[in-house]
Amino acid sequence: MKKLLAFLAIFFVVGCGSSSNDFVSGGTATPAESTGSIQVEQTLLRAVTTFVTDIRYTGIRPDQSIGYGPVVREKAATTVLEGVPTSVTSLRLEYLNGESVIGRFEIRVVVTANQTTVLSDPAWLNVLGPDPAFSQGGSVSTGVGPTGVAAGDFNNDGRPDVAVANSEDAGITIHLGDGAGSFGPSTAIPTGNVAFNVIVGELNGDNNQDLVVANYGNEPNMETGDVSILLGNGDGTFTAAPTLLAQDQPIASAVADFNGDGDNDIVVANYESMSISTFIGNGDGTFAAPTHITVGPRPHDVIAADLNNDGRVDLAVSNEGFGLGGGDASTLLGNGDGTFAAPQFFTTGRNPRNADVIDVNGDGILDMLTGNFTTGDCSVLLGNGDGTLGTNREFDFGGVPLSIIVGDFNGDGRPDVAAADSGPNQVIVLPGVGDGTFTPGIGFAAGQGAIYLDKADFNGDGKLDIAVVGFGSPPAAGNLNVLLGQ
Repeated sequence: MKKLLAFLAIFFVVGCGSSSNDFVSGGTATPAESTGSIQVEQTLLRAVTTFVTDIRYTGIRPDQSIGYGPVVREKAATTVLEGVPTSVTSLRLEYLNGESVIGRFEIRVVVTANQTTVLSDPAWLNVLGPDPAFSQGGSVSTGVGPTGVAAGDFNNDGRPDVAVANSEDAGITIHLGDGAGSFGPSTAIPTGNVAFNVIVGELNGDNNQDLVVANYGNEPNMETGDVSILLGNGDGTFTAAPTLLAQDQPIASAVADFNGDGDNDIVVANYESMSISTFIGNGDGTFAAPTHITVGPRPHDVIAADLNNDGRVDLAVSNEGFGLGGGDASTLLGNGDGTFAAPQFFTTGRNPRNADVIDVNGDGILDMLTGNFTTGDCSVLLGNGDGTLGTNREFDFGGVPLSIIVGDFNGDGRPDVAAADSGPNQVIVLPGVGDGTFTPGIGFAAGQGAIYLDKADFNGDGKLDIAVVGFGSPPAAGNLNVLLGQ
């Protein structure tokens, strides 16, 4: 039998005059001279030497690797495979960047003792999408020390607005969007001591967007913080509802219906107490007394979502662990009555801060991502479908991720992850491949002291934009900048 791989030649079309960011233009697959031989011809449209570090064949002999050199040439890629066993019904060639598959094709074949039949030309899967691109949108001042940002439509005009939590002002600022990627004059609303985080949710059934503000409290005196409830009036103004008492240093929150009664409830992560507090909603903007659950070392973020596809809301928590070890992630499965099972713990990178849950590999199961402060990377923990998470895989940001958000920032239909990095004042985007892996990060200037992010289509062009708040230097005001997706 001839050797499995008789010939491999990879060439690249460079400077062909096309503005396309596609990885490949298509190709053909045909039987070669002898039984079990297949010839594949492809035209690659990008100079992908920056991205491709390895080429791997699967379906012929699993995980056979071929080294790849940084050479740019000007012809189509031609691959000849020989000695394909009769047991193989499909062949797959994968282009990799480290552990990330950035392009792959699959060929359906029938191989018998007498002949090889190619059933299809290469079908390209998980092809590297276009690089994300942004232009600078509006930039306006916030309060002093912004540490949280949330987008929503607060005046019901169909244009995204932004609420900013300002830790040095003990309150928030409301910035109404102009529909072109900027904002009008801000309105300040007092909340509580060290307003650290703000989220949007509907809390009293009037279909106006409301706000939940986690007030961290006075850290030097270990003062117990609280949670401000601001009920939206539908015109960009808000009315304060009774304040909620959590435990020590509430730092983040989430809104969802935990008990299935049609009214939204609130969960709060308490950093110093190493707990979460759940508040069951009465449907009018008020809430029952809290229930407290210990979760892990210094929880920094909490997300409400159905992690096991049973129709009940579960919780995912990133436990930063700063000063107490490396931290981890925990999940708490909902019982459907407002209570939760004991937490399960999973390994992440070191000191995970903000987190998100989304299906990053297209299997219909939510996965968890964390931005890890100390190791400067993003942990991806694929969901198993039962509320547990798989083995941690880390993808380097090339910076310090103070917060992360997940969204499709390059328009290829696959989730990407963006992080705020205040050192070089930038946002770093890791483009998603669609199989749970990500390609190297791309940085974009984002204003002074970039620290927290949210996303929306701020200029109505159908492309996802990023709102960035920068801390500034107290007593100076912070800043709110918008990166407009291109």
